[in-house]
Amino acid sequence: METAQYRLRPLEAGDRELYMGTVIANADIPRMYDMPGLADYVWETTPEAGEEIFCIEEAATHAYCGFCSVRGVGTETPEVGLSLLPACQGKGIGQIALGQLLAVCRQRYSPACFIARVDSRNLPSLRLMEKIGAVPLGTEDTEWKRAMDDLNRQMEEAGLEKAPLSEEGFVRIFRID
Repeated sequence: METAQYRLRPLEAGDRELYMGTVIANADIPRMYDMPGLADYVWETTPEAGEEIFCIEEAATHAYCGFCSVRGVGTETPEVGLSLLPACQGKGIGQIALGQLLAVCRQRYSPACFIARVDSRNLPSLRLMEKIGAVPLGTEDTEWKRAMDDLNRQMEEAGLEKAPLSEEGFVRIFRID
């Protein structure tokens, strides 16, 4: 999976630091990965069942740029994802890598379409969805917001004051044909 500029290759055991560096660099709260064992847990549970993850590299130098993934491999509507190092964002790499990922998945699995979930605050990724002609389907709360809502319910049930949380936290869902 290669263009003149970038290539995708399967995530390998030796990619831990690169992968986790990208996850942490793009996390809402990067310091949460300072919690003992969290980064190890994330790495050890990656990829999830039915998920493929690919490193994105410059074709000429093999310099790591980020990763892209597909979940729900073999289903009618697999979900695609993309995460780039901050230094690689805004350069068109995401559009090229996503195009490569979609082409490979179409060839391998023949899905009806793809789904992408994009954080509502991630304006570059929302623009990418527009550029590739993705069709908006709706919104849903992020996993983080659902977890915080659950925490606040538990605190309230225990007679504790609720944690002050932002009301932000939803993703836009897109269909990619």
